[in-house]
Amino acid sequence: MASLFLAAKLEETPRKYKDVISVFDIVKKQFAGLALEAFDLKSYALLDVKEKMMDSERMLIKNLGFQMQLISHTTTHKHLVKIVTTCCITSKELLQKAWTLANDSYLGPLCVLFPPS
Repeated sequence: MASLFLAAKLEETPRKYKDVISVFDIVKKQFAGLALEAFDLKSYALLDVKEKMMDSERMLIKNLGFQMQLISHTTTHKHLVKIVTTCCITSKELLQKAWTLANDSYLGPLCVLFPPS
């Protein structure tokens, strides 16, 4: 939950903590086969879950060494577009293949081992 919350902050689609908690609550209930009733957003249970999520988020940031730019997708794609436009290559097919390779690079550990450039 904390990982998703942090990842959403780093991209262009930040989410409110209430939204993240609500979605995880629904998924948890579906997995357990329970009735899908809405999470009470005015309860003290929400405050407990929020505090645990925020603590986990702080632990994640600390373990990443506060190097948040290493996991930002936009940085790699910014370099990609710059390289393609600098080389005066206007092939949309080539740009699409390069974009796909950049996206696929996030499936392995290389995105946190090396800088985006």
